[in-house]
Amino acid sequence: MKDAQYYHAKFLVDVRKLLIGTREELKKDRELQLISQETFDACDRQAEDSIKLVEMDLEDLKNNLDPEAFKAIAYLKNQ
Repeated sequence: MKDAQYYHAKFLVDVRKLLIGTREELKKDRELQLISQETFDACDRQAEDSIKLVEMDLEDLKNNLDPEAFKAIAYLKNQ
């Protein structure tokens, strides 16, 4: 069970990092005027909502973890 929780947490942390990176790329594209403001706003809103969902899943997972797995999540989030 610990391994499953760890890999679930690792997956969520990786998804969170990808979403944050995507938002940063969208900001760069908007600054270069490669995408319209409307497209940027819609994509940014979706990315923000997705990040919040992932963080809620991580929080739920943390609340049901044993202490070792909890430490692993904290470590992964800070990488």
